Amino acid sequence: MKKLLLSFILVFSVAIAFALNPKKEYDVTPTDYGMDYEEITIPSTDTFKLNAWFYKPRKNSKSSKLIIIAGSGDGNMEDLIEVAGKFVSIGYHVITFDYRGYGKSTDFKVSSKFYIYSQFAQDLESVVDWSHKYQAKLAKDMYGVGVGAGLVIAVGANKPVINRVIADGAYFTLETVSKRIEASGSKVLMPMGYDATTLEPKFALESKGIHLDKVLLFVGDKDIINTVEDQKALAKINKKCVVSVFKGNDNKSSFASNKDEYFTRIKDFLGIE
Repeated sequence: MKKLLLSFILVFSVAIAFALNPKKEYDVTPTDYGMDYEEITIPSTDTFKLNAWFYKPRKNSKSSKLIIIAGSGDGNMEDLIEVAGKFVSIGYHVITFDYRGYGKSTDFKVSSKFYIYSQFAQDLESVVDWSHKYQAKLAKDMYGVGVGAGLVIAVGANKPVINRVIADGAYFTLETVSKRIEASGSKVLMPMGYDATTLEPKFALESKGIHLDKVLLFVGDKDIINTVEDQKALAKINKKCVVSVFKGNDNKSSFASNKDEYFTRIKDFLGIE
C-alpha cells in the first residue's frame, strides 16, 4: 500500500511540475520593492491584450539595452520580479508580461493538462513587435525560463531585432518533451497544427537565427526532461549557442539553485563587468 501511494505521489508530482498553472492575481508588484516601472498593455497579434511591466534602470542611466523576459507558465509575472531586478541592476530596461489567461492579460482558457499553447509564441512575438515600435533605440535581448526558454529561442530566431538570447531549461522539441514525461509515468497534452519553426527551438535554429549574436543555454545536469544532451544538440545546430550546466539541479530554474553564480555567468555572457 505504501509503495502504491508513493508511486501515485511521484506521478502526481511529475504531472504538476510540467503542467501549466496560471495565476490571475498579483500578490506583490514592483511597487512593493520601490522599483521604477510602468504598467502597460500590449496588443497581441489577434484580439488579445497582454498586461506587461516595463522596468526602467536607475535614474540618470544612459542604458541603451532592453531585455524581454518570458515566464515559465507557472504563476504569473510577479514571479519574475527578482530576475527583472537583477537585469535592472546591470543596466537593462526590462519588459515582463503575462501570457493570455495569466495575470491581468485577456482571459483565455488554460488547461493544466497542457505543457504549452502555441498562442504563447504569438504573445511573445507581439511583445517583441511592440518593443521594436515603441523602444526602437534600445538594443534588444531576450531571457526565458521553463516553457519561456524554448519560446525565446524559437521566437528570437525568427525576429531579426533580437541580438542575444538566454534560455533556462529549454525544450528541444515538443515531441521529445512529451515522450519523456510519459516515460516518467505522467502525460501532458501538446498543441497541434502549429508552425514548428516559430515554436520549437530545434526547427527554428535549423532554418532561422543567423542574425543572433549568441545564445546562452542554462541546464541542470539532473534534468531528465530537457537534458544537457538536448542543449548540446542545439549548440551543434547553431554554433553561437553556449551551454552552461548547473550541477545538482533538475528541471527547476537554475537561478534558484545559485543566484550569485547564475548572474555571474550571465554577466560574463553579456560582457558586463
